[in-house]
Amino acid sequence: MDRSLLERMIGATVLVILLVMLAPALLDGPQSEGRSSDSSNNDILGTAEQQAPVRIATIRLNSAPPAAPPTKAPVKKKKPAPAVVQSPKSAPAAAKLSAPQPTVGQWVVQLGSFSGETNAETYAAKLKSAGFPALVRSFRSGGKTMYRVQVGPRDDRVGAEKLVTALKKAGYKGVVMPVKS
Repeated sequence: MDRSLLERMIGATVLVILLVMLAPALLDGPQSEGRSSDSSNNDILGTAEQQAPVRIATIRLNSAPPAAPPTKAPVKKKKPAPAVVQSPKSAPAAAKLSAPQPTVGQWVVQLGSFSGETNAETYAAKLKSAGFPALVRSFRSGGKTMYRVQVGPRDDRVGAEKLVTALKKAGYKGVVMPVKS
């Protein structure tokens, strides 16, 4: 190795060692005479008797606040479902709830899109039991058959928006869509 390069490397090493040794002393600042670093820490932090007591609180993240369940329970109206099921005229009532096939120009509320027809039919049956005229429509997407669960149809957007409001009160989320085909 070249002599000048070796001297530079030794000099750099010495500087790094000095920096490592002196940097903590420079960053801590000057110490008063007669005090060690331990006694200065005691003055800042105080003794154990001078410190305030430590309080420990447990927060449960997976439990709901006590006020939340009562407000959600009245919003979901599940009383119409048993009335439809328990009614002796349940067959005609089910026929009433089956929605007519929508035509172009009408509006529907879409509540879900499923890759399996069984899942779509199950969700539609749940909506029908809650009193909504649900239907399942198939469509092709990416070479696969998909199934939309919709409620309606309505002749205008305002009627579909009213249907969205009723669905929200029952605990369902939907999107208003025009019927295209």
